Amino acid sequence: MMRTRSMVVGAVCCAAAGLFGTEAGAGPMLPMDANTNSWIRFSAQGQLHYSFVNSAADKEDFYLRRGRILVDGQAIDGVTFYGFTDIPNEGKQGTAASFVVQEAWIDFALLGKRSVLGLDPDSSWIGNHGVRVGLILLPFSFEAKSSSAKTLGVDVNGEVLKMVNTLACRDNGAEIHGNFGPYVSYVAGVFDGYEESKRGAGGNERKKNPGAPLRTTGHVAVNLLGNAETDANYIEERLNDDTFLSVGGGFDRQSKATVFPEIPASTNAPVHEATPAREQDSKNWVVDFESGCKLGVINLTVNGGYYKWNNSEYKGKTWFIENGIRYDKTQLCTKYTKLDPESGDEAEDYTVGLNYFFKGHNARAGIEYRYGDSPKQVLCGLQFLL
Repeated sequence: MMRTRSMVVGAVCCAAAGLFGTEAGAGPMLPMDANTNSWIRFSAQGQLHYSFVNSAADKEDFYLRRGRILVDGQAIDGVTFYGFTDIPNEGKQGTAASFVVQEAWIDFALLGKRSVLGLDPDSSWIGNHGVRVGLILLPFSFEAKSSSAKTLGVDVNGEVLKMVNTLACRDNGAEIHGNFGPYVSYVAGVFDGYEESKRGAGGNERKKNPGAPLRTTGHVAVNLLGNAETDANYIEERLNDDTFLSVGGGFDRQSKATVFPEIPASTNAPVHEATPAREQDSKNWVVDFESGCKLGVINLTVNGGYYKWNNSEYKGKTWFIENGIRYDKTQLCTKYTKLDPESGDEAEDYTVGLNYFFKGHNARAGIEYRYGDSPKQVLCGLQFLL
């Protein structure tokens, strides 16, 4: 209890300091070599959450949802890098939080401004293109690839994401990314399938199959209005006056992705036969969209996605639609989520919330209430970015 209270107090103090911080990603850049335009920058992200679930054994919970130290920079023109450490869900009841390197990659610009190959096309529609290598957010959907620091609600919509063999939707591999002007953006790559071990139905262990072929994951967005996002990362809430509509589609496939080890025969069973080891493919797809516009003094954001899953964790469909109505620094949000497994009960949930942006995403607070088939929950969040 003392540890949790200390963590909460520390996070609140940091959040208060964040109210006066700089814009996200605009911290001081420390030059390393002026001749090669190289620099490095350090940042911090903290998200303090409080939840109340009336039906839970422990109704109230304070915890540090994210506590990150981030580093980004440029080695030379056309070669950038990024990474961060995290202690996700530190202090959350029933969670064994640990310190992890959650993302780390290096990016090579191949075509466009400041290309490492020196290629800068004259036609703006050709756009920018590059290769990214390392521990990367899987480019499966707008939601999976969105920044957790720039969400529409208090947190990402993780309940609709049923990906296997990942580290919080991340995996080791390489991807190509780019855009063709403001009209089309794409990200696609090959990945190893992150090592994980989980208990499935009936207590059966499942884990990443070391003999599986490489995973292939990708997403293409076609921009119908405004500008497509082109930096290989997406933003749920842009906090600007843009009018935009991007429609996307994604895939995530890995044959024999998961293995269920052999279960020895029970000497108490009538038939003394072992359950043989088996392998499970992972084949998933999504269609999704993100949009926004300004209506008089109101800014409107609407996002959604429809997923089809066939893997060792989940078989069935999930989908969601969410919107935000913002006036100045205050925003009203609503969300509908549905889980429709092939076997088992469907679950529909509704969420209403209120956000206040003290200094954009750098310092924001939110509260939301979820009701429906899942246990009713009140969730409060406070975020700072330094």
